[in-house]
Amino acid sequence: MQRDQAAHGGAKPDLAAWTAAVLLTAAVLLSYTDRLILNLLVQPIRQDLGLSDTQFSLLQGAAFALVYACASPPLAWLSDRVSRRAVLVGGMVVWGAATIAGGLASSYGGLAAARALIGFGEAALLPSALALISDLFPAERRAAPTAMLFVGVGVGPGAGLLIGGELLRLVHALGLTALAPWRMTLVLAGAPAFLIALLLLLVLGRPQRRRDDAASRPEDDGAGAGARLNLPALVLGYAAIAFVMIADWAQLSWTPTLFIRSLGMDAPGAANLFGAVAIGVGLVAPLAAVRIAAMARRGTDARRLAAPALPLLVALPAVLLLLGKLVGVTVAGSAVLGLALLTAELTFATVLQDLLPSRLRAFGVSLVYFFGGFLGLGLAPTLVALATDRLYHSEQALGPALVTVIVPAVVAGIALFLFAARTADRRAEARRQAVRTAAGPLTTPAD
Repeated sequence: MQRDQAAHGGAKPDLAAWTAAVLLTAAVLLSYTDRLILNLLVQPIRQDLGLSDTQFSLLQGAAFALVYACASPPLAWLSDRVSRRAVLVGGMVVWGAATIAGGLASSYGGLAAARALIGFGEAALLPSALALISDLFPAERRAAPTAMLFVGVGVGPGAGLLIGGELLRLVHALGLTALAPWRMTLVLAGAPAFLIALLLLLVLGRPQRRRDDAASRPEDDGAGAGARLNLPALVLGYAAIAFVMIADWAQLSWTPTLFIRSLGMDAPGAANLFGAVAIGVGLVAPLAAVRIAAMARRGTDARRLAAPALPLLVALPAVLLLLGKLVGVTVAGSAVLGLALLTAELTFATVLQDLLPSRLRAFGVSLVYFFGGFLGLGLAPTLVALATDRLYHSEQALGPALVTVIVPAVVAGIALFLFAARTADRRAEARRQAVRTAAGPLTTPAD
């Protein structure tokens, strides 16, 4: 009864809702561990399976990322229309089993297939998790659980590698010799997915879909603009976030190399420094994003769509600091740039929960990660490399190459978010005018 009240009104969410939010955050951290742990096992896997660097890079990237990006929208569509719980738990079982299968693979093709299945299973997680939080918590109480989930997303890459490293050390410390150490590490990494999936299955029960916030809130003067999907404005918003993803993946892909080439660091030092920066950004950005989204929630759809542009204004001066030759200046620029870009991405993902009806929330969030996989990860690293090779003709010009790619992408993102807000505002005004016209002219009684 309590859960039903929390699902349909403004009642305080119960313990089960908060337990589910904690388990969803744990699932996010585990997903990054299973996704990135291969990066710690490069040499033993290459030696055992006789792989080249290029073959191994396909296991790290394309085998996972392409399936992840393509599977996310259809799985999110299924989550919106069938059962978020079933899709999410099923995805966890798939990626956990695939991680274990990777540890048992005897060939390159088998390991590649396992990586593809990990991508398929993990594609179900974030869209369904965000939509579940919207189902379990009313809009006015959604900020804290959303921030917690986003902290998992933000610190996930760094934390995932730390967890993977501890698992590898555990295998060596305990002398687990039934399988090669890299194989046993993958088996241990995949097993917790089953436990978290079982706990989620028990805790979630059958959560009720919340009455649509997008359909029930007033828009502007009560004309009800929020009751219908503002497709043109949303398309512009998605175009904006695509450019933000290009900027973000450009800096994520090449900043560690910038530390090496421009600051003279060795690879381990650059990796540790960038990892520390990434974890710090991952802790702060979610809190900033939900705060910005909460302020925007008190306004119109136009204000919501303009909200992600705010942190992007900070990204423009920050990226110029990457041209510096002092460690403190370059690292500060990297930290502020990463913080601004991640805050913009998470702000957009958060306001989507208010802009979209319940039946489209998971699918709407999945499109953000679809663009991130294809345009961000697929395009950004190559654009920076082309600028270095073809425009500046020097690998030492990595700083200028990053600026060349990131600045136009950020400017395009800001412009498109503001254009989306303007489009939403015009549509709201058109609806207000339609309401006034339908109401007819006001008349005053004769004297």
